[in-house]
Amino acid sequence: MSTNSNFNFELYKSDDGTAWTSLGGVSPTFDDTLSRFVFTFAETSAKYFKVVNLSSPQGVPDIYVTEIQALGYITSTPVEEIKYTVNREFFGFNMTYNPFARLSMGYNLNYDHTTQGISNNDSSTMNQGVNLNYIAWQKYLTVSTSYTTSTNSSTQGTTTVTSNDTVVNSYALTLSTNPLPTLTGNVNYSHINNLLNGADSSATQSVGGNLFMNLYRGIDLGVGSSFSDTKSYTDNSVSDSWNHYANLNLLPWKDLSIVLNTTYYATDTRKDGGTTSSTGKTVNASFSYTPTRKIYVSAVYSFEPDTTQSYSVTWLPTRTIQMDARYGLGKDTENMGTTFSWTPITKMTMFVGYSRTKSTGATKSDSDTVFARASLRF
Repeated sequence: MSTNSNFNFELYKSDDGTAWTSLGGVSPTFDDTLSRFVFTFAETSAKYFKVVNLSSPQGVPDIYVTEIQALGYITSTPVEEIKYTVNREFFGFNMTYNPFARLSMGYNLNYDHTTQGISNNDSSTMNQGVNLNYIAWQKYLTVSTSYTTSTNSSTQGTTTVTSNDTVVNSYALTLSTNPLPTLTGNVNYSHINNLLNGADSSATQSVGGNLFMNLYRGIDLGVGSSFSDTKSYTDNSVSDSWNHYANLNLLPWKDLSIVLNTTYYATDTRKDGGTTSSTGKTVNASFSYTPTRKIYVSAVYSFEPDTTQSYSVTWLPTRTIQMDARYGLGKDTENMGTTFSWTPITKMTMFVGYSRTKSTGATKSDSDTVFARASLRF
């Protein structure tokens, strides 16, 4: 047999060993030392390969294959390894000064710089601010004001470099009062200005106030309201938002606590000569009852925007065992579950549980889950 014998070899591939696809003819080289053919072909993804001799030169004896050895291969899922370096420098500084008893002033500074080798990322952030607190009239008027600025600069890219510089400036003023042990209140104003690459991006100013009253022993009432105005210079829009809230905390006796909450909010957005409005309301109540140190019962009811309810019970029969049970009912769902945990020794905890979720909406489904785990600390 010689290296210039005219054999007609064709290469095939397959993923299941049954259906074969031809990759065309392949021309081997002959190794005279080991008396074997060597086939070399382009990198191809497949599970099986075979070489078929379609015809042999006249006078050449039949070819008998005793062994095929693969001298090169590639994994079916190539693995790519990426290595890069991250460098970070950061520091912070805080200072407080009290020139006299009723006045305190402060300054803070934080800086963080990070570089990342991959994609040539470079990011720098600096935050700094000053604040002042002055008791103008003992118990009746305290004035607090602050100014903060945050700057972030970032670049990314190797061939095409993108960069962004953002600046956020904020001012705040708060007037607070506590004329009675049962009455506290405050009024606040804030202004936030955002800049992107040196140009104004948006500005928000807000005014709000809240009042907390201890009406009677075990009866506390909190009310508040706020208004904000946001101007976006990027899409030329203006949004006005109102928010009003009230919460009532009741403590009929030491083992029972009741909290009632209600919130009303509204938003108007003006853009391109049109106005879009939205309103909403939330009303909910929660109860907690602790008849003993080993039993805790709680319930939460939501009335707006949807009616939901949930209940839970926790029982600690011993110092090492805890059992929980819960049940919840929503608009289109129902769920329940229970858990059991045991700590036989200080460093070992065993935990088992069961949960079920049922959907009663347009798409009905049931799901049951049983789980267990154990942890051991050394």
